[in-house]
Amino acid sequence: QLPEPSPTYSLRGQSNIARVGQPITLHYGRHIVWPDLVMSPYYEYDGDDQWYHTLMCVGLGHIEVTEIKFGDVALLSLDSVDYGAQVVYPGQGVTLLPATVYTAAVSGAELSSAWSASGYSNPPGSTVGEVGIDVAFNGLVKISRNGDMQDHTVTVEVQARPVNDVNAPLGGWTTIITQEFTDNTVDAVRRTIKASVTGGRYEVQARVTADPINGQDNDKNTFRDVCVWGGLRGYGGTHPAYGDCTLLAVKVKANELLSQQSTQQISCLGHRHLKHWTTAGGWSGLQASRSIVWAMVDAYLNANNGNQQENTLLLTELETLHTRLETLDNHFDYRFDETGAKLLPTMNMIARAGRSSVIHHIGRWRAIRDEPKTVPVQMFTADNMTGFNVSLSAPQDYDPDALIGTFIDSDTWQQATLTYSDVSEPIRAETIDLPGITSRQHAWAELAYMVKAEKRRERGSFTTGMEGRIPVPHDLIAVCPEGVDWGHWGHIVAKTGGTLSLSNPLPFTSGKIMLRNSVGGSLGVFDIAVTGSTEAAATGLPAFDLPDIHHEPIYYIAGETESSIILCKVTDLTPQADDQVQISFVVEDSGVYLPPGAVPDDDVSVIGGGGVNLAVPWLKSSGVSTTEGVCTLTFAWGAAPSAELYEADYKINDTAWAQAALSGQLSYALQATPSQVIQFRVRAKAAGGIGAYQSL
Repeated sequence: QLPEPSPTYSLRGQSNIARVGQPITLHYGRHIVWPDLVMSPYYEYDGDDQWYHTLMCVGLGHIEVTEIKFGDVALLSLDSVDYGAQVVYPGQGVTLLPATVYTAAVSGAELSSAWSASGYSNPPGSTVGEVGIDVAFNGLVKISRNGDMQDHTVTVEVQARPVNDVNAPLGGWTTIITQEFTDNTVDAVRRTIKASVTGGRYEVQARVTADPINGQDNDKNTFRDVCVWGGLRGYGGTHPAYGDCTLLAVKVKANELLSQQSTQQISCLGHRHLKHWTTAGGWSGLQASRSIVWAMVDAYLNANNGNQQENTLLLTELETLHTRLETLDNHFDYRFDETGAKLLPTMNMIARAGRSSVIHHIGRWRAIRDEPKTVPVQMFTADNMTGFNVSLSAPQDYDPDALIGTFIDSDTWQQATLTYSDVSEPIRAETIDLPGITSRQHAWAELAYMVKAEKRRERGSFTTGMEGRIPVPHDLIAVCPEGVDWGHWGHIVAKTGGTLSLSNPLPFTSGKIMLRNSVGGSLGVFDIAVTGSTEAAATGLPAFDLPDIHHEPIYYIAGETESSIILCKVTDLTPQADDQVQISFVVEDSGVYLPPGAVPDDDVSVIGGGGVNLAVPWLKSSGVSTTEGVCTLTFAWGAAPSAELYEADYKINDTAWAQAALSGQLSYALQATPSQVIQFRVRAKAAGGIGAYQSL
C-alpha cells in the first residue's frame, strides 16, 4: 500500500483521510491541521435534519484546538444547536460519539407489507448493543379530491434476530421497533430510528404494516406514502484508551453552507503544549509553546519519538538558546506527518529554524546557533597545526544570485515565497524550503543570512591535536599559520608586570596582542606598545603566571590592528588518526549577521527593477471536480500589478516541470487522475522582467 500524501503540505492531501499504517502526526508550535480520520464518518437523521458525525486525530501530545472550520465555514458561525464538538486531550474519554459504528449496504429498498430482504448490523467478529435504520418518504400526505392536504400515517416495523459469524441464526425474529410516521407534506421526510439490543451480531429486516397506495384510491384521494429503507447501522463497543494524542469529535447539522466536500475538509488551528525547562525551576507543566528548543527536546525525549535520556542533553545551554530565540521572535510551527523521519535529521530540521545545528560533543547533545561572536574559544598557531590550507573561491557564472524562500504563511496558511538578492537584476534564483517558519519577517531574516553567508569565500582547513576537540561548529577561533599574512605568532618567554618578553620579534611599534592560555583558550586581546623588537608593554593584562617547562607555554598572535588577527568560524570537525582532528573553517565576516530590515509587504522581486512589480500575490486551488474517474483541478492566482503574461507550469508525481499556459488569464484547469500528485506554479512576465514563482 502506497503511503497517503501529507494532509498538511500537499495539495491533494488537504482533507480528512484515514491514513492507515501511517504515523500519528507529530505537531509542534501553532499550525493549521486537517485531522486524520479515526473512524469512518457517518450520517444520521434527527427529525428532518441530517447530521454528519466523525472522530479525528489532531496529533501526538496535548494540542490546543481552535478555529474549527468546515471548508470555509467557521464552526462558531453556526447556531450552537446545529453542531457539537469535543476536543479530547490525552487521558480523557470520548463522550460525543459512539466508539464503533458499522454501516451495512441495504440502501434503496422500498418497503411493503412483506418483510424486506435482510441485512446484517455488524461484520463477523464484532458486537453491537444498538441498531439503527434510516427511512425516507418522498412526501407523506393524503391529498383529497378537493386538493386539501391531510395527515397520513405509515407504520414501520423492524425485526432482528441474533446470528453467528457465518450468519446462522441463534434465535428467532423479534420486533425491536414499531414506529408510526404521520405528516401532510409533499417534501421528503427522513428519519433515523434506533433500538437497544443485547450485545451480539444481528440480522435485521423491515416492512410497513400496510402496502403503500402511492396514487389514487377509489375515492380519488391521492397518496404519497412510499417508504424507502435508506440505511442500516450497528453501534457498539467502548472507546479504547487512545494514548498520548489529541482527538476531535464533531457532529454538525447539514445546511446550505455545508456541502459533502466541506465536511470532508474539516480543519482547525492546533497549538502544541510542551514542557519548558529552567535552571531555577526544572521542568514546567504543559504550556502553549512555539519554542524551537523545547520542540527539539521533546522530539528527543518523548517516549513516542526519540525516547532518549535527559542526562544526555546540555539543558542549561539549551535554556540560554531558547531565551535568545524567543527574543528574536523565532519559532517552529510544523507537522511531521510522513513516514521515514529519523531522529537526528528531525532535530536538525527543528534547530535550523533557529539558525542552529545539533551536535554530539563530549557525551552531550547540544544545539549551536550561528550568530556574531567576538571572543574566540581557541587559538591555533603554527606550533599546533599542520596541513594548513586556505583558498579564495571566486564568484562563478553559475552561482545563484538570489534566494527564493518557500514557507507556510501563518496569515493565510498557504505556501508563500520571498525573494532576497543583493543584486539589482538577478537571473539565477535558487529556491530553498524553510520548514517550520511561518512568519514573513523570520523567513526574510533567514534568507538574508543565507545569501550573505554564501559570500564568505575564504575557506580552509588544518589538522591539530587533542585541542581540536574543544571547539564545535559555529565556534569562533583565531588562526595564525606560517607563511600567510594573518598576524605574527610566538610564545611568552617572560612576564614582568605588564611587560611581555616575546619569542619572536614584532615589526611594528604599537598594535594588538591575543594571548592563549595553556589549554588553548583565549585570555583576551590587549593593546601593546612594542618597546624592543621582542619586548611589549601590554595594557589591561589579567593576573596570570607563566607555566613551568612541563606545560604548554602562553602563545600569542599579534598585529598592528585587531583586524590583523584573523578570526574564523568552525564549519566542520573530522577525526583523524593518532587522536588528531581536521578543522574546516571559513574566515569570519561580521556583515553576515547584520539585520536585513523589515520584510517587504509583498514578494516584490528585484528582477526587472525600475519599480516593476511582478509579484503574483497568491495562488490557490479553487475547485476540484471528477467525471468518470478524471479529476479537473482549477488553479487561480492574483494579478501582479505590472504583468503582461503569466507562465504556468505543472509537475505530476515529481517528474519534470511542464508548461501549462502562457497567457494573460488568471486561472488554469488541469486534468489528472485521483492517484496523481500535482504541483503547480505560476509567475508573471513583462517587458520589464520576470517575477518569482508562486507554488502549490
